[in-house]
Amino acid sequence: MDSVDSRESRRGTSSGSSFWDYAYEVGITPWDVGYPPTELVSLVESGFLRPCRSLDVGCGTGSLVIYLAEKGFDAYGLDISRVAIDKALEKAVSRGVSPNFYVADFTNVGEVIGLDLGEFELVTDVGCFHSIRPGLDRVKYRDSLNHVLRVGGYFLLWCFEKGNYNWGPPGVGANEVESIFGSSYDVVVKRSSSISSRRMFFYILVRSK
Repeated sequence: MDSVDSRESRRGTSSGSSFWDYAYEVGITPWDVGYPPTELVSLVESGFLRPCRSLDVGCGTGSLVIYLAEKGFDAYGLDISRVAIDKALEKAVSRGVSPNFYVADFTNVGEVIGLDLGEFELVTDVGCFHSIRPGLDRVKYRDSLNHVLRVGGYFLLWCFEKGNYNWGPPGVGANEVESIFGSSYDVVVKRSSSISSRRMFFYILVRSK
């Protein structure tokens, strides 16, 4: 097995990463819990999701990516923070797997295209989309997703609902995901739960065109 350090892991020229680099450097990252979401684990363990090419957007220190790599997926992770990716590489080495990690801004469509990642059957996002400022940047995120996810592929999304909260990311409107992605994606699962008194959505979307 190739060492993860031999993989092409540091391409991209993303800017605007200083906040995220600082957060990962000092360890103020409550969102980076160190294990994959229970919904993902259930889908993998049940056989609903089988090994394939997968990309985790906003992968942080790589816990989800490493889990999928351990399960036989050709796993990729992408994050705007170089510090997070450095930690992900170290963690992958310690676990004996060699997924692919990239530093890039997923709202920069040209940068994503320049990575030449190819198509994926599965894209996951645990808390990246809901941290992007509402408006054009979220549309750019969708355009990047359209570039990397093949038709028929799954997009799994976890995001907080928008509301009058004094902590956390901006979140999404109750039907914002459907509005932004609805022209090319079918929503097959939408569930909500409460985390620290804030509502969280879990989506499974399938790219239809």
